[in-house]
Amino acid sequence: MGETETNADALALAALGWTLGDGARAERLLALTGLTPEALAKDLRYALSKVGEYGRFARGAIVTDKRWLAEISEFAGRFFPNTEIRAFEPEEHDAALAWAASVEPLGR
Repeated sequence: MGETETNADALALAALGWTLGDGARAERLLALTGLTPEALAKDLRYALSKVGEYGRFARGAIVTDKRWLAEISEFAGRFFPNTEIRAFEPEEHDAALAWAASVEPLGR
């Protein structure tokens, strides 16, 4: 990853932290996304509980009809160098499963 991408990533994470650091801003963001605070908290707790296990997965398929979630997921993939993350539309569900299962995880 080049310096420009690293700076952009740091800026994006700082902006997200700023947004989520204030209740009113966080509520506006969640209203735009359709997520509830409870769902976001549950998803984050689950994701954080699995941090040590991410290296087991060579690929992660995200199936969503929300463009913003697809973009965030693919962006987050930069933080998992051994895992390729790709977003799929809901009608591509079977293709997503096939894609994710088509490689052996690294380290096996």
